[in-house]
Order: sequence, then structure tokens, then C-alpha cells
Amino acid sequence: MRLIRAEAEALGYLNQLTYTLSGLASMATESAHWAEAAAFATQAVSLAERLGNDLVLGHTLAILCSAEYRQAAEGAGIGLAREALTHGQRSVEVLTRLPPSESLVLVHAYLAEVYAFLDDPEAAGAHYASALGLSDKLDLAWLRDSLVTEVGPKVRQLNSPSAQTP
Repeated sequence: MRLIRAEAEALGYLNQLTYTLSGLASMATESAHWAEAAAFATQAVSLAERLGNDLVLGHTLAILCSAEYRQAAEGAGIGLAREALTHGQRSVEVLTRLPPSESLVLVHAYLAEVYAFLDDPEAAGAHYASALGLSDKLDLAWLRDSLVTEVGPKVRQLNSPSAQTP
């Protein structure tokens, strides 16, 4: 991917560079390199905006939301969680202009996690329900199962009686 990036930059192929940067951001998230993922995603978002590529823009904003949330959850601070919200909400805005996709499911899941982290059970529950509903609509049972296992406990914990006690 880095070789493709270098070649795309050298040749001035901005569209290919946009996809490459988004791919690098995805790969960095798979390796839990959150800061690197955020850096690649930020570059891809900038190019996607410039080129008017809503598909890459929406998808990459979702990656940026996830990377920022993960950094916040590891102690980077509440400010970064709020940035994750901003990028996640913008991703939803962009992706809802396109046909429903796996990226839209994922950004709702990421937003559910961020809102759970920020202790907002209503918003977390709404985004979690949206993620589940879309995964059902798109017949993505494998993704739904993953959401129930990974995101569901975070959302349910907010609504438990013990979470309400000071």
C-alpha cells in the first residue's frame, strides 16, 4: 500500500491516492495503530472532500471516528472522544446520501461505542439499534453477531441498574 501511495503521489493520481490513504487507515486500525490510522484517515478525508468522493469520504470519516475513539478509550482524553463524535456524525450524514452499506452499519456501531464511553445511554442505544437494523436490512448476519458481542455489552451496561448508582 505504501508503494502504491508513493506512486500515486509521484504521478499526481489524486483519486487513487485517496483510496490508498483510506486503505492504509483501515490497515492501521486492524493493527491497532490508532494514531497512524487517524493520520492516514485525515489525509484521505481531505482529498476525498476536494475530489467530491462521498463514498471514500463517508467510509474514511467512520475509520477516523473509530481511531479517535480507541485513542480516547486508551487515555488520550475526552476531547478526542468528542472529535470522534463529530467525525462519526459527519460520516452518517455523508453515507445516508448513498445506498445503505456496511460502512453505515459500522459508523453507527462506532458512534454507539463513543456515546457509551461518554455515558449517554439514549444516544448509544439509538445508534446501536440503527446498526442492528441496518445489518438486518442488508442481510449481514455475521456483522450483526459481531455487534451483539462487541458493542451490545457496552450499551447494555449503561442501562443496567448498577450503572445508574453513583
